Amino acid sequence: MNKTAIVTGANIGLGLAITRALAKRNFKIIMACRNKDKANTARDELRQEIPNAKLETAILDMSSLDSILEFADEFTQHYGELDLLINNAGITGMPLLRNSQDIELHMATNYLGPFALIGKLLPSFITSRQTRIVNVNSLAHRSKGAEDLRDLSWTQASYDPMLAYGRSKFALMMFTLELQRRLNLAKSKTIAISSHPGFAATDILSKPGSAMAPKTWAGKLRQKILRPLIPTPQQAARSTLVAALDKDVKPGEYYGPSGLAEIAGKPGHAKINPAAFQAEAALDLWRRSEEITGTRYLDTD
Repeated sequence: MNKTAIVTGANIGLGLAITRALAKRNFKIIMACRNKDKANTARDELRQEIPNAKLETAILDMSSLDSILEFADEFTQHYGELDLLINNAGITGMPLLRNSQDIELHMATNYLGPFALIGKLLPSFITSRQTRIVNVNSLAHRSKGAEDLRDLSWTQASYDPMLAYGRSKFALMMFTLELQRRLNLAKSKTIAISSHPGFAATDILSKPGSAMAPKTWAGKLRQKILRPLIPTPQQAARSTLVAALDKDVKPGEYYGPSGLAEIAGKPGHAKINPAAFQAEAALDLWRRSEEITGTRYLDTD
């Protein structure tokens, strides 16, 4: 049975590892990336590695509502039916930046982008069998609470890049749980699942401008020494692949590495921040997200 998947941020790191694994399982994959040239290069390299891979590329900037709308329209026109959406693209530890709507960039990319993209693509999911939405989250979501979502765009507090990242991932987790509740009410065969990679040896560890990139020679040396001990993107992608493919996955579940502190190890059930289950806060977050993105779906009124 041929299935169609969209993987955001598919040209590098976790996204590339996920795409490779799906291609080996005969999925048709739309590699949705910000940079078309880099996406095409990654696609061509995968085709050399997997000659029968069914891969297409498309431009998608998850921080831009215009880009999301354009991508969704293009998908609907050219493909029409969807089995799997993996929201993998994200940013981590960047300095204070804002998108064209004046929304802080972590929140725009890591949460509001997926919120809008899911809303635009939901009518494309096949209704005759189970389909899946997998939102890639982070251990960092456990450091935040509902009170942190009162200021989605850092207009009231002093900005901190890693706190901004954690805030965006907490919003994504709360949203995913509420999304599944609404899918249940709609009796949809689409399910929403979360995953996290633990800690992975991706380019994010050295990306210029990221708070995670070492700033001193000692930090760079320490990272060089520790990097071989950090899970590879292929290893870190396993939890997301379980969420995307395992037949025993249940709606609303969360998967991550099962080792010490969920940093590495075989995929297993991961711990969700209890604050993400706050119903009133979830409803408020959904309402504000609709207002910001202009995207409304799965109404419960």
